[in-house]
Order: sequence, then structure tokens, then C-alpha cells
Amino acid sequence: MTGGWGGHRISGAEPPRPGAQLRAHEMEFFELKILRQKPKPPKTASRAAQRLWRALQAEYGIDDPAGLDLLDDLVMFYDRREQAREIIRAEGITVIDRFRQKQIHPAVKIERDSSAAMTRILRQLNLDIEPTRPTPGRPHGK
Repeated sequence: MTGGWGGHRISGAEPPRPGAQLRAHEMEFFELKILRQKPKPPKTASRAAQRLWRALQAEYGIDDPAGLDLLDDLVMFYDRREQAREIIRAEGITVIDRFRQKQIHPAVKIERDSSAAMTRILRQLNLDIEPTRPTPGRPHGK
């Protein structure tokens, strides 16, 4: 006895839902459409950060979703670091606490942490490679 769909006996198999292939086709279309769109820097980033984003994206061809997310994070930390630097320029690297003792300005820690985060992101993007030397070993001179 043949049963199931298409004349085949398949235990527990159900015929494909109407439109299931269409949905898969539509998903492929939307994925291709998203991939064809030119990536853009975050609108919340400063102009300098957007220039950095565009330069890195163009030079290294970063176009995968994970890489673009990392690039977005990179420019966010870039802006945060630059904001901290402005505060440090205006207020100095130390502040006087309630006990009249000099303490490191909180913006110094923000600058340090943002720079460290940028370094980690560059490493994750594999952009931390030193330029190659013409010969192996240590550089000559000095």
C-alpha cells in the first residue's frame, strides 16, 4: 500500500506546506538585497569616526555582518576615547577628592579602557598585523 504524498510511503512525513518554497525564496531575496546594500557607518558616530569607519571598511573590505558590528563598536569606542581626551585637556589628568587629595580623573580611565577596547576589536578584525619586513629576523641597525 502506498501512502503519503507523491506516491511514496514515508512514515511521519508530511507534504510541504503550500508556499514554503516561496518563503525560502523570499528569504534568499532579502538576504541578497541586504548583502547588496552598501554598508554605512552608524549615524550616531562623529564625523571623524565615520571617516575612520569608511576608511577601514573600504581598505580592508569588511562587509560581513559580524565584521560590520565590530566596526560599529570600534567607532563608538573611538568617539568615547576622543570625548574623554577633550575632558582631560580641559580639566587635567587629576581631580581633588572630598579629602583634598589628588586622584586620577575618571576620564583617564575611560580613555584607557576605550583604547584597550579598540585594540581588542582591531585584533578581532585581524587588523593588528605588523607590516612585513624585506628580510626575516630582527631589523638591522640601531
